[in-house]
Amino acid sequence: MKDPKTILCIDWGTSSFRGVLVDASSQKIRKHFQSDDGCKKLFQESKDQGVSSFDYFIQRLKQILSNERVNHTDYDQIVISGMASSSIGMKELPYATIPFPINGSGVVAETFLDEELGKITLISGAASDQDIMRGEETQCIGLKELSDTEKFILILPGTHSKHMEIAGGNLVSFKTYLTGELFQLISEQSVLNRSMEKASWSPNFAESFKSGVKDAIAENLLNELFRIRARDILGKSSDPHENYYYLSGLLIGNELQELKSIPTAKLFACDEKMKPLYQLAAQESGLTGFSFLDSDQLASAYITGQLTILKNLS
Repeated sequence: MKDPKTILCIDWGTSSFRGVLVDASSQKIRKHFQSDDGCKKLFQESKDQGVSSFDYFIQRLKQILSNERVNHTDYDQIVISGMASSSIGMKELPYATIPFPINGSGVVAETFLDEELGKITLISGAASDQDIMRGEETQCIGLKELSDTEKFILILPGTHSKHMEIAGGNLVSFKTYLTGELFQLISEQSVLNRSMEKASWSPNFAESFKSGVKDAIAENLLNELFRIRARDILGKSSDPHENYYYLSGLLIGNELQELKSIPTAKLFACDEKMKPLYQLAAQESGLTGFSFLDSDQLASAYITGQLTILKNLS
């Protein structure tokens, strides 16, 4: 029998899709699933096939749910955040503007009905006069209760890391850093990729990583990047796995430099993979007033944020 309190929450990113069936009152997850059906991939497929992006995304969503044996009787409605509301998503929506209330009341969203899927609410992103984001604003709403300070900087590391200033219950400013994407491009596609090799994180790489952070503080970033290659050619560098984490330290250290001059409390929300790296970088950079959330709090943030937004829309 259909449970009217069950919501299908979907985080549809650039390169991935994840969904959960969740009880709206208890926030207990009943089922979760994910795939590599990201917006970038699906948008290109829709263009190649000459199908409108909206129709193509709806078709693909039906296929995903069918594969997962999820049907309309399993949930009351669907809510989607992330890149699905962007120019490479199912339907582009205008951004909400800042100051942006983090109680969920200032969101731009659109709700529509599909005969098979039922009620679907698509959540847009937020923008300042110089920056944009989609998805992180929903996470921010979900994380709002986890800081007991009136004013703080929320740091969300990722492909495009976000540093968000929260004050008076509002998101008042934010900056995006291309840290993750630049790391991927340099390590996989630049001339430097011959001097490094991907490896799973181990404390054995801590010294190489910290050296990168230190050089980000004291040296010129562009010059230090090329020195990775030069040291390798001249036989003066360490093994390629250590170079991989030296590069990571160099880029993350550079990202965190601006935070050193900001006295405001700093709250990091990292997944399990990035948390030890940002902890080391924060310590090595000499940051003060920082703390880290548990990784599982970040994992559920978009769900809490979406449910909060739905309450304000109803």
